[in-house]
Amino acid sequence: MTEIVIKSVKTLSMRDAAELVGLAEEYAAKITLRIGADSVNAKSVMGVIALGIGAGREINVAADGGDEAGAVDAIRGFLGGE
Repeated sequence: MTEIVIKSVKTLSMRDAAELVGLAEEYAAKITLRIGADSVNAKSVMGVIALGIGAGREINVAADGGDEAGAVDAIRGFLGGE
């Protein structure tokens, strides 16, 4: 399992959430996004919208599977995390 914490530089609109889910679906790994006690499957549009990713929020990104490192890097790049 690969896990990182990033700080989002943008607030996700519905379109952004759909793009994030599309990106996550390119990977076979199970990808989970967590803010505080709330966690969602990164491949669920409704889950990503409900999580409420906003600029400046710290997001825990965890991936488990053969391509987990690439998945985490892609999510980091999309959200603009350092």
